Amino acid sequence: MRFGFREGLKVAIAPVLTDAPIIAVSVLLGRQLARFEPALGILTLLGAAFLVYLATDSFRAGGADVDDETVHPRSIRKGFMANLLNHHPYLFWLVIGAPTLLKAWTASVLAAVLFVIGFYLCLVGSKVLIAWLVARWRGLALSACVWTV
Repeated sequence: MRFGFREGLKVAIAPVLTDAPIIAVSVLLGRQLARFEPALGILTLLGAAFLVYLATDSFRAGGADVDDETVHPRSIRKGFMANLLNHHPYLFWLVIGAPTLLKAWTASVLAAVLFVIGFYLCLVGSKVLIAWLVARWRGLALSACVWTV
């Protein structure tokens, strides 16, 4: 978010890029993957380590001025990695998403497609809204920080 709304949009679409293989594995393997608790634990640790890396990178960012052309935000890559290493998409698709998708598929292909479209409209849409709100009110938040210091 420190690079503005456009970079926030790139992060917001990360689930669209990373969830396809997660959905495929979840649908194919279903509940069998839930038995591999060590794999989930390792994924959780990798995700936590990556989030710590992102947090320390944010703390080292310095000021809010990011006009330096030598800084490359790499928002899509960071969003992709954060989502790929996050255990929540795996848990959601294994426990809720894949069974719901399969049930919708048995009702009709259209129901399955509408479930996926509706899910991503809500997920990505809420992230886009957050990116927009942060970009819109960023100046207010920064000036409030200056006044409190």
